[in-house]
Amino acid sequence: MITDYASLQAAIQSEAHRSDLDALIPDFIQLAERQMVRELPIRLFETSVTGTSTGTLALPADFDRIQRLSVITAGRKYPLDYTSPNGITDYISGNPYRYTVLDGQIQFVPETGGEYQLDYLRKLVPLSNTNTSNFVLAEHPDAYLYGGLLHLYMHTRDEEQISKYAPLFATVLASIVTHDERKRLPLAGGLQIKPRGYR
Repeated sequence: MITDYASLQAAIQSEAHRSDLDALIPDFIQLAERQMVRELPIRLFETSVTGTSTGTLALPADFDRIQRLSVITAGRKYPLDYTSPNGITDYISGNPYRYTVLDGQIQFVPETGGEYQLDYLRKLVPLSNTNTSNFVLAEHPDAYLYGGLLHLYMHTRDEEQISKYAPLFATVLASIVTHDERKRLPLAGGLQIKPRGYR
């Protein structure tokens, strides 16, 4: 079972039957990651966190870029506008209605604490001996397995194996997209389009 970076490497070794390439497997995994970042839709990288700030907020470890930052007051969300770090001292008191990013932190403007929701795009943090998992490996280990094997056989120029693993990798990437789209749709209800003349 593939659960982390070490077990992924072991699975690739086992499937490839090429012990002479063990030292290169991290490179094949890295190439697969780069391909996944290029081909998977941006929406797959969307996530959100909520919490309470003291007026500043450390950027998440997997942060790529902000989509939306809101403060929550009396159960309602109020989106904040971005402002340049220049001139933020002009805003002295009251509830935050702007934010800026300064020294690796989000700063609410005015710098007042409270509940927040941060919607952002996360980056795919590469697997390594210190970062042994990420959200793609946790949910779709087959993408890593097929991608790693594809790049291994591209390295060895084994056309037979490339023709086997290229479609498998493409299929699993397409299924990730389909799975993500399904998660965004309601199970039932919503808008229904009826044929003309239907009563």
